[in-house]
Amino acid sequence: MKEEIVSRKTHKKSPSRSRASGIFFGLWSLLFLLFCYWQWNDADPEVWMSIYGFAAVMCGLAAVGRFYIPVLMLASIIALLGSLFFFPRSVSDWIFQEWQQADLSMKTIEMEETREFFGLLIISVIMGLAAYKGWREKRKAITE
Repeated sequence: MKEEIVSRKTHKKSPSRSRASGIFFGLWSLLFLLFCYWQWNDADPEVWMSIYGFAAVMCGLAAVGRFYIPVLMLASIIALLGSLFFFPRSVSDWIFQEWQQADLSMKTIEMEETREFFGLLIISVIMGLAAYKGWREKRKAITE
């Protein structure tokens, strides 16, 4: 009986599983830093660099196993609501415009708002995934 309890306590979670989520969130942290860099010459860089910088920090923390679940959930909800504010009239028109333009400069306000929509939508999904991962880790730790 004692051996069973000891073996259960010393049982560690799968390193490949935590390594995979660390890599996933680490890559997103780097991508959000890149998105932050691209905002440097935007019309309102303070706003968007702050948003992407925040997402990069939260993903970096998630990559090392630190999940601030309430903050992640709130960020996911706010980003989702923000993305709905920038919801594009037509995604296919935006794709066509981007394809014709073939560079990252902004030609129309619709192009900029559609990019902001997708940026916030990506942040919402990734912050939601991080909150879920943190919740699962917390729940698993309680049951063990």
